[in-house]
Amino acid sequence: MSDAERIVALEAEVVALRQAQTRLNRALEAAEIGIWELEIDPDRAWRSSQHDKVFGYPELLDEWSFDRFLSHVIEEDRAFVRESFKSRVEAGLPWDFQCRIRRADGQIRWIAAEGAPTLDGDGKVLRLHGVVADITRAKEADQRLASAQRMEALGQMAGSLAHDFSNIIGIIRLSAEVAGLAKDPEDVRARLNAILEAADRGSALTARTLAFARQEPGLSQATRLRELVDNLVQLPASRAGEVIDYVVDIDPQVCVECDPGQLENALFNLVLNARDAFARSGTGSRITISTAPGPREGMVEIVVRDDGPGMSDDVLERAADPFFTTKRDAGGTGLGLSSVAAFAAAAGGALILSSRPGEGTVARFSLPEAHAQRRPATQDDAPPAAEPVDLRILVVEDEEKLGEALDIALSGMGHRVRVVSDGPAALAALGTETFDVLLTDILLANGPNGFEVASAARERQLGIPVIYMSGYADHSHHPDAPAGPFLRKPIGREHLRRALAELAAAHEAELRSRSA
Repeated sequence: MSDAERIVALEAEVVALRQAQTRLNRALEAAEIGIWELEIDPDRAWRSSQHDKVFGYPELLDEWSFDRFLSHVIEEDRAFVRESFKSRVEAGLPWDFQCRIRRADGQIRWIAAEGAPTLDGDGKVLRLHGVVADITRAKEADQRLASAQRMEALGQMAGSLAHDFSNIIGIIRLSAEVAGLAKDPEDVRARLNAILEAADRGSALTARTLAFARQEPGLSQATRLRELVDNLVQLPASRAGEVIDYVVDIDPQVCVECDPGQLENALFNLVLNARDAFARSGTGSRITISTAPGPREGMVEIVVRDDGPGMSDDVLERAADPFFTTKRDAGGTGLGLSSVAAFAAAAGGALILSSRPGEGTVARFSLPEAHAQRRPATQDDAPPAAEPVDLRILVVEDEEKLGEALDIALSGMGHRVRVVSDGPAALAALGTETFDVLLTDILLANGPNGFEVASAARERQLGIPVIYMSGYADHSHHPDAPAGPFLRKPIGREHLRRALAELAAAHEAELRSRSA
């Protein structure tokens, strides 16, 4: 080939490469996927224009860096993202994650990113190159699907919930009636203890059901597996009279890195499938949840095993396919196992099902083990706080009998109590009297809510401590309201004592910091 022919051939290759690059860029823009390459030292990055559009910039910025990226990550997710980046770079491993960002236009969006490392001769990471995409729509779709599945499950549990609460209310009513007739103080004390135990059972049942029904998506975090499973297996049965023998074989110290809500949903779908199989076949009653070493280092395998009827080969082959169900006549959607499979895949693994007719079913999937420094602390780690005495407490509670009970409980601890029933009365009291603590319900029947009462209280009495209470966990905080301990109803005397002790400890710490 002559030099002229080689030049023509090279020019044709250049044109072809440019056309391929143009097609690739158009495809990435259509898919809203940005490309990036990050140098570790110095901290600087090359990006495609679509990358910056993901972060809300219509045009490519002059400069980009890891620190600039972190400034877009919302505060709640920032530590997790920084830690995962550091650990992956130090280990020379690929980096993939999901988090929430605040775009340049103020919108909160979910993104997913993946990066592969380029190493030097010593195995040190020189740069990462990868992709980033806005996955907000997918997250919202996942949330709607998870919510629908949870509501379907709660509907199945409704009969058992009514049965359990009827038993609890029956214990309370009969115990109160018997206590009213009893002449022996020990008999009265025994009936009162029965009422307290029934109230605790009702409180725990309500808390577990509300936690299961929650709809908000969560960020990946260190999750104590045994604690989550123990709560899950205490959820009510799907049918009245159903008896399931649960065996939980999990070390309490095992922690996995995941969204606990999604894990709970995945495990519940596996458990629900087993229970449905038991009911439809009349075979099986035991579900075992355990752990085993994962397929690779740093992974934990979760195993859910049942002794039910099992599945034929053709059903097993399609069991995790979206919309495939053997329960169409009973309202099955065919989305339970497919959602478990999607959750396992997102965690870097896969859902593995094994089953034979008459021999039950085993489901396995793996999750990353949480790093030691990410493991959640327990309440037992906190030192006991000193109990304050003789506080002047303003209680805002619109349920009259509960207000009376709070008055009696707090007065019995040695405090002086004023109870009002709504926001306007609370504001009037704050205008004429001085209080040491404000204890307020969040949902009030008349006028301002508890958060608004707390904000107004701070204006009238600078620095007054606030304790909030509500039957809804979603109301535990408000960004514009004064911070303070949150008590979820029903509230016991010990809950009140601990909250007041927490306020006293925080006040002492503030005084020490001022004097230092």
